[in-house]
Amino acid sequence: MNISMATLPVPTTLSLLFFFFFLFITSLPLSFQTSILTPIQKDHSTHQYTTTVSLKTPPQPTKLTVDLGAPFSWINCQDNYTSTTYRLVPCESALCYSLEHLGCSFCYEPPGPNCGNNTCSLFPENHISNNVTVGDAMVDYLAIPTTDGSNQGPLTIIPNFVLSCAKTYLLKDLAKGVTGMLALGWSNNSLPLQMSRDLSRPNIFALCLSGSRTGSGVGFYGLPGPYNFLPGVDLSKSLTYTPLVINPFSDTIITYALHASYKYFIGVTGIKINGQDVAVNKTLLAIDPNFGVGGTRISTVRPYTVLERSIYRAVTDAFATAAATLKLKAVGPYKPFGLCYDAKQYREYDCGAQRPNN
Repeated sequence: MNISMATLPVPTTLSLLFFFFFLFITSLPLSFQTSILTPIQKDHSTHQYTTTVSLKTPPQPTKLTVDLGAPFSWINCQDNYTSTTYRLVPCESALCYSLEHLGCSFCYEPPGPNCGNNTCSLFPENHISNNVTVGDAMVDYLAIPTTDGSNQGPLTIIPNFVLSCAKTYLLKDLAKGVTGMLALGWSNNSLPLQMSRDLSRPNIFALCLSGSRTGSGVGFYGLPGPYNFLPGVDLSKSLTYTPLVINPFSDTIITYALHASYKYFIGVTGIKINGQDVAVNKTLLAIDPNFGVGGTRISTVRPYTVLERSIYRAVTDAFATAAATLKLKAVGPYKPFGLCYDAKQYREYDCGAQRPNN
């Protein structure tokens, strides 16, 4: 095991990935006692988080990569998408206008989920490979288990789940067996908002992301608690909170003019190593109100924390200095990481491993 930091091409934001975190967005009265859930597994070959849901009629297990920053879900329709309940979204429909589409599609091949005339067009994106394609918007049946926070219950159905078709090549760099991406972004057509609207649930969701090779994580939707992972242990009672920040500029590959970002940002104001402030340009930690660059974004598609280059150098220098005082020796580097430490060097204490804290 290595504790590592990576230097990458200069990004405009900080992307934070926590192996265990809860994310809440709430607007409706929290008076319901039933939630829906999605099991979440980590694919260790790609470091992606995936979930399996029941889509189509008859229901078919469908493996999707979880994307916290996507506005709508998409699935590969090019390879034999069969369902008796799918419907393409007409271009002039109210639903199409609500999707903020940028055009209408026409097709001269046999009709099907991936080929419709005068159909609402969307631009599904793969935020891992940074590829984009054009696809038809459609609705289909989505069945997801319910839960009371402790036990799994029967399936509930979203009969008009909105998603986009996509071409097979958009699956590039996704985990084995994945056929699309499940959107959890700040959008009316992500899973949490569709669930809230269509099932009259509170607009709230929580994620537990596990890095374990044997245990899985879970997503709760529509319930502020309880989240009982062990008998008598309700994690909803021990959560801490930080406000979410809206980035007024979208950074999708296909730009939606004057639209705020679908991704979740938090207001980081500084970085500390061993209790000491790291000297960084703090203006980079905030979102530039004129261009939307900078800020700190939470991501499920980044396998590790990504820092702007000058911040990365300051953090790694401070970490190396603190590690030297503990007589820890750097190893490697191991690409793409520039600063690595062998975990076997650490002495374990009741409060955790001996290492610089950040």
